[in-house]
Parts: sequence; C-alpha cells; structure tokens
Amino acid sequence: MTAGDIEQMAPFSSRGPTDDGRIKPDVVAPGTWILSTASDLYQEGYGDPVNPQTNTYQYDGWGMPYNQQYKYMGGTSMANPIAAGGAAVIRDFYQKAHSVSASAALVKATLINSAVDLLDENNDGIDDNDYPIPNVHEGWGRIDLAAATGGNHQFVDNTTGLATGNSVSYQFAVGTAGAPFKATLVWSDYPSTESAAKNLVNDLDILVTAPNGTQYRGNVFSGGWTQTGGSADRVNNVENVYVQSAATGTWTVQVSGYNVPNGPQPFALVAGGNLGTAPTPTPTNTPGPTNTPAPTSTPTATNTPSPAVAIHVQQINMTVVQEGGPWYHADAAVTIVDSGGQPVNGATVNGTFSGDSSGAASGVTNANGLVTLSSARAKNGQSWTFCVDNVSRGSDVYDAGANGETCDSTGGSSPTATPQPTNTPTPGPTPTTGPGVVMRIGDLDGSAASGSRNRWDATVLITVHDANESPVANATVDGSWSGGANGGGSCVTNGAGQCSVGKANLKGNATDVTFTVNNVTLAGSSYNAGANHDPDGDSNGTSITVLQP
Repeated sequence: MTAGDIEQMAPFSSRGPTDDGRIKPDVVAPGTWILSTASDLYQEGYGDPVNPQTNTYQYDGWGMPYNQQYKYMGGTSMANPIAAGGAAVIRDFYQKAHSVSASAALVKATLINSAVDLLDENNDGIDDNDYPIPNVHEGWGRIDLAAATGGNHQFVDNTTGLATGNSVSYQFAVGTAGAPFKATLVWSDYPSTESAAKNLVNDLDILVTAPNGTQYRGNVFSGGWTQTGGSADRVNNVENVYVQSAATGTWTVQVSGYNVPNGPQPFALVAGGNLGTAPTPTPTNTPGPTNTPAPTSTPTATNTPSPAVAIHVQQINMTVVQEGGPWYHADAAVTIVDSGGQPVNGATVNGTFSGDSSGAASGVTNANGLVTLSSARAKNGQSWTFCVDNVSRGSDVYDAGANGETCDSTGGSSPTATPQPTNTPTPGPTPTTGPGVVMRIGDLDGSAASGSRNRWDATVLITVHDANESPVANATVDGSWSGGANGGGSCVTNGAGQCSVGKANLKGNATDVTFTVNNVTLAGSSYNAGANHDPDGDSNGTSITVLQP
C-alpha cells in the first residue's frame, strides 16, 4: 500500500487562513496511509481483525490493519505526531551538534526554512504548483527533516529580545551564486486576548539587503519567491524572505522592533543557502541583544533606535454601546498625534475607565493615530469617564501638557482637562482665537484605513476658518455619524484651525459612513453654517461621506 502522490495535499486537510488573516497552516506533514501502532484487538473487542472467510485483513472502520500490531491510518492523529516528533529531532540536533538549547521559535524557524513547496497543494491531481508558497493549503510547505538537520543553515537564537524602535543586523556570506537565499524570522508572541480583532501583539520586521543594495521585506511573495517593494507584514509572527537566485557577497538581515508593547521580544532567525563564513563583525551593540549564531556564522549586531518625538492626545471621543438587552459599555476613541499634528502609528495608550463600570484598558493606535478602548459592561449603564494615564512608543516622549484632552465622559465633557491647541501651528495665516469671530467650515477631508477581520476605520479632518479664510484655533467642533455608523464626535482645533474625528472598528458591511458638522463653538464667537464650503469639492462643507477602503 502507498500514500499516492507525495506532492499532494489530502482533500480533508484543514486549510487557512485565520480570521485575522494570518498564514496557516505554518507547515504540513504526511497524514495519509501512515503505518501506526495499533491495539491487537478489533475495535469492538472481538480479537484479531482478520476476515474469517478470506483470512486477510480488511478495513475495520478506523484504518486498514497491516497485522495485529500495526495499522494504516490517516488524519491529524498521524500528521501531528510526525510534526511533533520532527520538532523533537530538530531540538536534539541543535543540542548535540551545536550545544544549543533551542527555543521553540528556533525549532519552528528551522522547520519552516527547510520546508518543501508541494506541487499539488490544491488536490486537483496535477503536479502543477497552482498555488506556490505561502498559501492556505500548505502554508510554507511540507517539513523536510533531512534538510532541517543537514547542517547547511546558519542561525541566531536571540533570547534578549528587541524593544520598539530598536534593531539588530546580521551578515551572511554567500559564496556561490545562483542558489536560493532563504531567511526566516520567528518569534513566540505575547499572548493575545479572545476579543482581539488582530491577534499579533508584539510586531517585529525582517529586512534583507542584497550585496547590490536591493532590499526585500518579509512575506512579500509572488510565484513562491520574495519580490521587491510591498509593505511590512502587520499580522504574522513568521516572516520569510526567499530570494530565488542569490548573488555572491554579503547579505545583511535586519530584525527590528516595529511595535513591542510587551517586550522586549526574543526571536529566532534561520538563514539557508550557499553560505560561507561571515565577515568579522564590527561590534556596535551597546546595549543590544545577545545572539547565538551557528559556528559558521558571525553576525554583526547593531541597535538603531528611532529618533525620539513628542507625542500627545489630540482628542478623546466617548460613545455608549448597547450590547443587547440591558447591557451597555463605553467606547473611548483616542487619537494620538506628534508635535506637528501628524497621526502616530503604533503608540500604546493606557487609561482607566470609571463610572458605571471601572477598570484599566490599553491598546495600540493604527495608521490614523486612532485606538478605541472599551470599558467593562454594566447593566443599564450610561455614565462613564475615561482618562489617559500614559502614552508610549519606543523612545518617544509623552507630552501630557500638550493634550487636547486627557479625560472625557459619555456626556461629552472633559472633567479634568480644558481643551487647548493640540498641534504646533503650521506656517500660514495667524490663527484667530476670538472673540467676535464669525466661524465657518473651510474644508472637510475624509480618509479610511483597513483593519483586520473585515473591519475598517474612518477619519475626518476638519478645518475651521473665519470670514477672511484665516484659521480659527481653540474652536470646538461637534458632529454626528450616520450611514454605517452612529453616535457623535467632537474635537478642538489646533493652531492651523484643524482637528479630526474618527470612527474605529467599522463592520465590513458598512460600505460608507457620513460625518455631519452640527455646531462649531468658541467663546464670544458665532458659527455661520450657511458659509460652509469645501474648496476641493469632496464635501458640501457640512457633511462628508467616507468610503470603505
């Protein structure tokens, strides 16, 4: 008996991806017609499963017996033990060949880096590689223990880890041109939560630079090989760069901490190809990760912290959400910007809810600088206050004194903070601050960003002018959402007369949302809604519709 085509996936094998889009499975292992140990009793306890008429073994409902002790079986009960046993063999290999107690991340990286791309991954009976790696059928391929333990790869098992904004680089020497160069980065991520829309917590990035300066990002694949360009992966804790035909010379692999709210984050790196001895490093790692390279690899480690910037809370928008029946919770949409008013991506916001329910909450901002935090639910709850306790991102400085507001309540007032300009004024007309100013909307601009699990975020940038088209600072803009969203939104203009409102975590069936300005207020000034306008024509000056990305 045979397993048929070794290049073919079983039709009943589980497929990916996960709900948040991660590549799954990571790897696959043989799981059909596997000869396994079995009980010497028939499944119902009647003894040896031999057909008394033919005196031969026959299918007994659980598999095809080979004899009284072995049976051909299939499924995850066969594939999982093979993969687990293979992982144990790889860990034993590192211990005996390199005296290294390999981390789980290093074992996983080795399995992935040495895996083989199946040719009939979609089970159509043709070895045509319709879906090259990575794909939802096989992930990164079928495990290959001979390749994994062949001693032809170099590795780093970094147990010290990286923080946000830090990086470390390793150099690998390719001695013969034409063969693939494969670099695999894996880290055992910090635990996520059941309610998280995206499960990745600590986000690392891999960047590979060829001898000629060409750069490759992780998981940018086409036809089974890495392509130039693309964007950094923000979903997976496995990142690969597979260059099909590598040139001779020094290849540099940089691992960086893009967003590590629960760090530092250890990681493992495995490189495969026609690798020789790496050049002698020039140590610049002060301080930096401790690395354990293979005997044939001498990596160069460098820490490159990002320039520190001042960040602060631009605004907080509170809404009450009914969960069903008498149960409610509060959402606090917090926008973080830098001193120039630009949204800050990847900032961790920590805060505290009080009122009808209380407790701490934290989250990480998206590309629009927006994060929505939720309170615990309360029966018939309507009254909550949320206060930001801290904002952090790598070496950036949290300037609480520049906050537009530090606390907000579901009633819309800020109990401990007086609205103030949130941004450094941009060059242009001197802002008007009142009194006696007649205000109007001078521009509305909408933007959208994709999230995970078919969710998305909408942001509206509002510009307030006076009758002379000069920006108005310190004006409070109040409005409401409609269409695919509901609730209110408010913000306070900065020195450029601008502020923004956002709506996060919108459902995929909401094709668009509309924000309407209901009022603009400033002590001693008035609002002339009839004079609202939009010079670029994407709104009527009072309402703007934001389309799903």
